[in-house]
Amino acid sequence: KESAEVKFLLQEITPVISEYWEKVESESVKVCDVLSPEKLAEELQLSFPESPLKWEGVSRYINDLLQFSVRTRHPLFLDKLYPGASPIGVISELVTALL
Repeated sequence: KESAEVKFLLQEITPVISEYWEKVESESVKVCDVLSPEKLAEELQLSFPESPLKWEGVSRYINDLLQFSVRTRHPLFLDKLYPGASPIGVISELVTALL
């Protein structure tokens, strides 16, 4: 059932989100790991799989995405119009996706 799959995925992703959220609020972490486009493509190893991915494969892509994206929650991230994600905003997006 899809409800069991959603429950499993939420259980798996919740610790990843919590760890990321805590990590990016520290000034000891870079705002962004800057790589050349070629090096980034090499690191991400983006390709279309021949068959659907299991959680382990999806998890690798999620972790790579979090590692190489701009950390907008970082205290040193400065932008004129975008202050980064907020806890209620993240949960609101999740609830909206369920509808």
